[in-house]
Amino acid sequence: MTSKKRLIELDFLRGIAVLLVLCRHHIAPQILYFSGWVGVYLFFVLSGFLVGGLIISEFKQFNKFNARRFFIRRGFKIYPLFALLVLFTCVINKYFPQTLLAQNITAKNILTEIFFVQNYFEPVWINTWSLGLEEQFYLILIVGGVLFSAFSIQLKKHIGLLLLCFSTLIISGFKFVFVLHWNYSEPLYECGFVGQYEAVCIGFLTAFLVENYSEFITIICNQLWIKIIMVVGLIFPFVFEGGYFFMNSFGGTFVNCCFALLIIMLTEKLPFHKSYFIRWYKYPIYFFSFIGINSYAIYLFHPFIKFILYDYFKLIESINLFPIYLLCSIAFGIILTYLIEKPVLEIRNKYFN
Repeated sequence: MTSKKRLIELDFLRGIAVLLVLCRHHIAPQILYFSGWVGVYLFFVLSGFLVGGLIISEFKQFNKFNARRFFIRRGFKIYPLFALLVLFTCVINKYFPQTLLAQNITAKNILTEIFFVQNYFEPVWINTWSLGLEEQFYLILIVGGVLFSAFSIQLKKHIGLLLLCFSTLIISGFKFVFVLHWNYSEPLYECGFVGQYEAVCIGFLTAFLVENYSEFITIICNQLWIKIIMVVGLIFPFVFEGGYFFMNSFGGTFVNCCFALLIIMLTEKLPFHKSYFIRWYKYPIYFFSFIGINSYAIYLFHPFIKFILYDYFKLIESINLFPIYLLCSIAFGIILTYLIEKPVLEIRNKYFN
């Protein structure tokens, strides 16, 4: 994968994903609130695709995986802003005890945040469960990469494909079993291992196909019927509400696969710099891409903006305040990106490139 050519396309999708999540976490126009749940699905497919592409490229080039370098680089990306959020949490708990949030903060859920197990135990913030899942996914990748490197395991691409397909099917199967035999709204399904790992695995599998099966990817991109299926899948979130049986099972899997197809189409078949999109829709594309560049800080701190508006200032959440919440979340995220994230990433790229 040539990430430089794909940066704007993937940032564009990140921007859409984070705005969908923001709409889901606030009283918003009905269609945006109704479909906003799917933003986190898109985030996880993108995460699997991006991280998978990096790891697969490294294995292809060096036939090994540098776990230390991977962990450090991901840490520079994730931990500084997250540490700031934890600091804000402690400050709220100590100095603003009259707020509803502070009354629900305990030592247990602060430790839940710090140790990234928010997807199994009750966290402080509504959105940090996804960070816990990602950290656990990275840990599995590190262990797997170290084992492959330690034993100098050289996998042919067909065997690697079979292993990835098998792993994805196992996780999907476990998800379906859980939905059919247990309460699919339990935290273990909604936010834990079985809930979203499937999306990450589908993204990782997509990266593997792009890296190793370019002819197959070309065939996919040229099939009209596949494009039609993809469009149908992208319409699903606007028709079926998340959190119910269909979208928690087969529908969710279908949507994840369609997101993978969308990533393939945008990065391989219709990259913006080679298409008419950039000519006719340049400013919307650049807007969503800019939001995508700042998406981590926006995503991480938008519940903090809600706390300021509705818990500290005691405003009443309504659709009329939705634009203010949206603008404040985006602005605060952009400020934190330029004050903290970008300088930290420059240090990372200087010393751990």
